[in-house]
Amino acid sequence: MTTMTTTIEAPKKATDLSHRDLSWLAQRIERGRKEPFVEIVTITPDIARRLLEVNNENRPVRQRIVDSITHDIVNNKWKLNGETIIVSKDGQLNDGQHRLLAVVKANKPVQSAVMFGVARDTRTTVDMGAQRTVGHFLGMSGIHNGAMVGAMARLMLIYKSGLAARSHDSLTKQEVFQEAQAWEKSFAHAYDRVGGGHFAGDIKARHVLPVAYIVIRAAASQEADVETFFELLATGARLEADSPILWLRQRLMNLSALSKRTIRGEEKLEIIIRYWNAWIENKTLSRHLNTTGNFPEIARG
Repeated sequence: MTTMTTTIEAPKKATDLSHRDLSWLAQRIERGRKEPFVEIVTITPDIARRLLEVNNENRPVRQRIVDSITHDIVNNKWKLNGETIIVSKDGQLNDGQHRLLAVVKANKPVQSAVMFGVARDTRTTVDMGAQRTVGHFLGMSGIHNGAMVGAMARLMLIYKSGLAARSHDSLTKQEVFQEAQAWEKSFAHAYDRVGGGHFAGDIKARHVLPVAYIVIRAAASQEADVETFFELLATGARLEADSPILWLRQRLMNLSALSKRTIRGEEKLEIIIRYWNAWIENKTLSRHLNTTGNFPEIARG
């Protein structure tokens, strides 16, 4: 059996839904009954709707995925990557419902490969491989320690949004990937300075500390103050019992014990900034600082 690939642009106006045997999609399905083939297609919202009409017995829609793809389409981050939308030889949609729903929601066409003419029962063999993460993308781009860099990039995007406690599941892989590329050198320097070794192992914030170092250093009036703060946080040496750095160190080292849930990176970043502010303003502490779910303005000193 031969699989042929051609490139064609589908109609930019609505498909003829009243005469489906004459429509663009019906012609391709008919050809697919005889042989499997692939075309590069401009998927318009109308074509997406038509394909979704034959979306029987598919998996439940995950709205977060639809929203993520929609965001990329609207912001021109969606790329033709060779991943196919799959239509079976009997005209049913085997794979691609989230992408098609995103095209409809974005109300904007995208290019995609579309595979026609496969058996309906092959849909159970789709997506069997491991899903690629941002860390994989970064590693493929030659960036060392891609998973860590990706985590730092995600946290940097959240910090720039200004809200520490908000759900940021809507951040797309392309957004995080591009942020990681933009900050690659800064992340590497900060990670070497505060993110690795015994220091990070003690306080369990390996990707958070480098981001905290970068944003505090960018705001502080004296670079030496930043270096002193993170050095004392790392060692715990010469700290008085009421020192905000000592209280921060103890808090970060005991977050798992103090909380019944996982503490997200953005929450840890808020904590670090709040204790930095207390220290640089020469405050003393007798108890832990409260958090609000918002990043405070960083005190310059």
